[in-house]
Amino acid sequence: RGLSALTEKLDLLADHMRVEQDLLVRLAEQHIEMRPLLVSLSESRTGLDEASREHVRNLDRHVSRLVEDLAQGRAELLRDMRSEIKLLARTIAASRDEPRSER
Repeated sequence: RGLSALTEKLDLLADHMRVEQDLLVRLAEQHIEMRPLLVSLSESRTGLDEASREHVRNLDRHVSRLVEDLAQGRAELLRDMRSEIKLLARTIAASRDEPRSER
C-alpha cells in the first residue's frame, strides 16, 4: 500500500515536472524571439526616450535571469529527486533484506 502511494506521488511529480519543463521551454523560446525586438527598441534613437530604453534593457536582463534561474532550479530539483529516489530504493532494499522476525 505504501509503495503504491509512493508510485502515485512520483507519477504526479513527474507530470508536474513535464509541465514545468514545457513552460520553461516556451519561456525560453519566447525570450529568444523577443530578444532582437528588445535590443532594437533599447538601441533605437527614435520613439523611446532614454528612460524607456533603460526599462527595455532591464526587462531583457530580468527575463534572461528568470530563464537562467528556472533552469538552475529545475536542475537542482532533479538532483534532489534522484538523491531521494536512491535513498528510498536503498531503504526498500534494506527492509526486504531484514529477517521477518525483526520487522
